[in-house]
Amino acid sequence: MPLPFIKSDSCERCLEKDQRLIRFEEENKKLSAKIRLLTLENVRYEEENQKLKVHLNEYRQNQTILLKKSKETEQIQRLRHELQVYNQVLAAKRREQRKQLEYFYYYRRQ
Repeated sequence: MPLPFIKSDSCERCLEKDQRLIRFEEENKKLSAKIRLLTLENVRYEEENQKLKVHLNEYRQNQTILLKKSKETEQIQRLRHELQVYNQVLAAKRREQRKQLEYFYYYRRQ
């Protein structure tokens, strides 16, 4: 009688081990599938991150260009203003010269 009990006990242990191994195997499959999905997601994120880096570099380059253009625009406006002031000064000098010439010719005739 003791032999069948040992055999029965041994078979139960084997069944429990087999069931545990089956559960571990199923869990391993689930975890492996999850790892594959996460790996694919990670690759997608890395690609997206790379695209964002490219866009960021383009944005920075555009900002630099815009800043240069802004400075150039400011410089052009300043130069235009200086030219306008110069032209006004020049026009005033010409008026003054005309007055002097008119005065000179007026008194020369008399």
